[in-house]
Amino acid sequence: MTSMQNTYGRWSTTNMTILLPNTVNMISIETRDSYGNTLISTNMTIVVRTNSTARGGAYAGATVWDKSGGIIYVTSDVSIPNPGDSLTIMPGTTVMFDAGKKISVAAGGTLNVLGSTNDPVYMFPSNGVSAWSIEMTGAAGTITNSSMVGGRMVLTGGATLSMTDSQLGGNTDAGGIISATGAGLVTIRRCIISGFAKTAFSGTFAQIEESLFRNMSACGLEFSSATGTISRTSITNSTASGAEGIRFIAGGGGVVTNCLVGKITGSGVRAASDAGNAVICHSLLY
Repeated sequence: MTSMQNTYGRWSTTNMTILLPNTVNMISIETRDSYGNTLISTNMTIVVRTNSTARGGAYAGATVWDKSGGIIYVTSDVSIPNPGDSLTIMPGTTVMFDAGKKISVAAGGTLNVLGSTNDPVYMFPSNGVSAWSIEMTGAAGTITNSSMVGGRMVLTGGATLSMTDSQLGGNTDAGGIISATGAGLVTIRRCIISGFAKTAFSGTFAQIEESLFRNMSACGLEFSSATGTISRTSITNSTASGAEGIRFIAGGGGVVTNCLVGKITGSGVRAASDAGNAVICHSLLY
């Protein structure tokens, strides 16, 4: 229980203990009236640091990160430099990135981020706000059951990505929170992408299913000289004037089916005059 200090307009307490049993703890905070009705609520993520391991530099061969060493801090750029090299991040691992740091995977390399339903992988900026990235050139990436805040994915040179049952948000880089240029197949299933400028696919095939894209300032999904199939997906709540839900430009095309596109300040779905073939069916734009 807490009390309001009317002089300063702040809440305070001297008799409350919050138990934080995990490395990553999701806390719900509510303000209630005397009848128990919720007036204001918010969520907070608290990361508990008991021990940690620093990582940086080039890693050859098969590298595994797990939770046994505590939180993993990426204090300098990490690279997977050679064909056949791999980095596997095991369930329950928490990775914190110093400002601007990245994991890069070269052609022929592999990145596996293997969270589980009950033991996800978490990735955060170490200071809570700065951007970080995962960059793959001609590499293969698999991400499952992961929660990623502040990061972006950059795919080039035929790189492939399969991302399922995961969340990615809080990165407003103008190039896109997911940027795939000349990549191979990009598959996004049952994911939530939020708090971003746009996702950008160029010269790439993207398959997007049963996902949610929300709170974008430029465009939820952009296809330029790229092909996308978007099904059973919601694109909603743009945060800037003129932001679009889905746009096909410069030869980009695809199929939008069984989707919801709404609360968009610009066009819900736009096919520019130079776009390729675009089909929108069995969908609701509101």
